[in-house]
Amino acid sequence: MHLKTFLSLAFASVCSAALLSGCVGSKYVYSPQNRMLMASSHNDFLWLGPCGSPWNYDDQVDILFNGTGPRFDASQLEAYQNGKLKIDSGYVILDRTKKRVTIQLTFEGSEHEPVPCKYNGTHKFTLRDPGEGEETRPSLENLFKTNEPDFYQP
Repeated sequence: MHLKTFLSLAFASVCSAALLSGCVGSKYVYSPQNRMLMASSHNDFLWLGPCGSPWNYDDQVDILFNGTGPRFDASQLEAYQNGKLKIDSGYVILDRTKKRVTIQLTFEGSEHEPVPCKYNGTHKFTLRDPGEGEETRPSLENLFKTNEPDFYQP
């Protein structure tokens, strides 16, 4: 009886640890219609959010391309997170044939220090235009018309 109780408790604690430890996944979606890349990450930590409901942490950086070609320098890009971000330096290479994107960007952080983008690196992306209720190029540009940049929060 004690062994059965112990095994049940051990199994429950392993399952709880797995659920509470969470897992991080990133996804990259390119919208040809909007000439926009959405880089996002999702963390499955089971925190209690408002009203006692489970809450997951999501982060997203939207990169808009203002130019043509496979390589876009910082001056040809706009980036949004919780507002329009000031791109300090870098580039993005978009390989539509292989569905790969290389991101090497540095944003201005809250201490006015350059902060590397957490999505830097080479990643596979999927092609998909935004669905109803999702962010689009015009919705981002209209929402953040201010000239004051927000600071990058990795």
